[in-house]
Amino acid sequence: MPAKRLSMRKIKEVLRLRAQGRSDREVARSVKVARTTVRRIRRRAEEAGLSWPLPDDLSESALEALLFPTLPPPLIQQPLQLVGFTVRFESSSESTRQANVPESNNGIERGRRTA
Repeated sequence: MPAKRLSMRKIKEVLRLRAQGRSDREVARSVKVARTTVRRIRRRAEEAGLSWPLPDDLSESALEALLFPTLPPPLIQQPLQLVGFTVRFESSSESTRQANVPESNNGIERGRRTA
């Protein structure tokens, strides 16, 4: 599951501090995020062609769209088929049930005692 996205306030603060020449480590410590988070924001901003100061007319939703573009839906429409292979999926409960079947059921069948 993806991590919760940073607030726009923190993202803008990362960009501002990086523009002042601070290192990723200093920015991370100041904003209280991981260095990898600072690096990812910096790279996303570079890829989007953004630099500090941000344009005045750039809204937070527009900034988010530039930094975190939505991905197109996957192109695969049908399952992949491999020649000569058969794939069988089992739920874990089925495989566990099959593995734990006793040789002798001691008179118990389908949850009821038969004797």
